[in-house]
Amino acid sequence: MRKTALVVLTLLVVLTSGCNMWTEKKNPSWKQATSGEHLGRLLWDDLAASRWDSVERRVAEFAIVTDGSRSHSGRDAVVSYFKSLHVPSAQIGELESRMNGADLVTTYTVAIGSAEPKRMLTVWQQVGGDWLLVAHSSTGTLKD
Repeated sequence: MRKTALVVLTLLVVLTSGCNMWTEKKNPSWKQATSGEHLGRLLWDDLAASRWDSVERRVAEFAIVTDGSRSHSGRDAVVSYFKSLHVPSAQIGELESRMNGADLVTTYTVAIGSAEPKRMLTVWQQVGGDWLLVAHSSTGTLKD
């Protein structure tokens, strides 16, 4: 009887060992984002889908964006700049993030559409329960 119970218990452990109690969220929302990778993907997904209300909510009032030799300051100018990019799709790679107090500094590459990847740096700041883009820079211009 004891051997049977041990075999059944072992079988149950083996069969359920691959199961997790909580499954990972496949597409985290802005409220669920916990890393620079999530924040970057959400931003570029919103840009590609033209979800401008969502983009505007994620840009700090005094944000600054540099693109090559051009600079855009303030939420309205930054959102206007992002709209002018006409992002069909964006592939993110080589991502690294580091916390610095309430700021999350993220470096990565982005390939917009079929263009060559460009290096990016985005600084996110946690304000209340939200992450806001406060600074963004890219190597070279993103517009063709």
